[in-house]
Amino acid sequence: SSQSGWSLAAMSIAQIRYRLFPALNTLRYLRSLHITYSPERQQTTVARRMIMHLTSDSVKSKYPGLETSWEMLGYSAPAMVEIEFVDGERQRVPLEHFSRDEMQAVVDAWQLQGEYEYYPILGMEPGVKG
Repeated sequence: SSQSGWSLAAMSIAQIRYRLFPALNTLRYLRSLHITYSPERQQTTVARRMIMHLTSDSVKSKYPGLETSWEMLGYSAPAMVEIEFVDGERQRVPLEHFSRDEMQAVVDAWQLQGEYEYYPILGMEPGVKG
C-alpha cells in the first residue's frame, strides 16, 4: 500500500504544469495596431509576420476588442507600427530590423566569405594543410 501511495504522489506531481515564465498577453492592453511597410525595402519580414499573426482568426477571436489594420506603401519608407493602448496613449515604433532568419543568413554569408579569403599571415589558404 505504501508503494501505491508513492506512485499516486509521483503521478500527481507529474501532472502539475509549472510555468516558470507564463505567457505574456500584451495584446489585451492594446486598443489598436496599425502596421505600415513598403515592399520595396529589404527588412520587412518582421512587419509581414506581425500582420499575418494579428489578422489570424485565433487572435481575432481571443481579442475581439483589438482593432488591427495594415497598409502596404507605394513608396520607400521604413516599416512602422502605430500602437494605441487602452488608456489612450499612442506610440509609433519602427519595425525595420532583421528577423532571426535574416540575421542568420547574414552571418552565414560572412562565414562563407571568410572561408574563401586568403590568409596572408599564415601563408596558406583555408582547407590546405601545411
